[in-house]
Amino acid sequence: MERAPGFAPAHGSAATAAVEFSSGRAVCRQGDTDRSLYVVLDGKLAVAKSFEGRRRKVVAILGEGAVFGETAFFFGHKRTADVVAMEKSRLIEIPYLPMMRNLDISSSEEFQFRVWLLQALSG
Repeated sequence: MERAPGFAPAHGSAATAAVEFSSGRAVCRQGDTDRSLYVVLDGKLAVAKSFEGRRRKVVAILGEGAVFGETAFFFGHKRTADVVAMEKSRLIEIPYLPMMRNLDISSSEEFQFRVWLLQALSG
């Protein structure tokens, strides 16, 4: 993993890093409990969700600038969908750090809303 430009670890914590996923490789799976937040630098990823008793369905395609994983990152919920690279893709992975557990939940909700708004406006 290479460190993304302009990002450095805070107080000796795990570094934010640029990570690469080959076509077909899963970034995360529905039900996983990891809490990293991701930003797509380049490439294309499919978001697929399994619904009760039904087959998995692609619900979104993510490209450059997309952000995902915010629900797990901010609220500690399980992953709500599979995210799989459709082609070679580079992402910034922002790990959740234990020191973040004391964040005010209302601030997290506001930030999550801003992420969703920016995603909607960009396209």
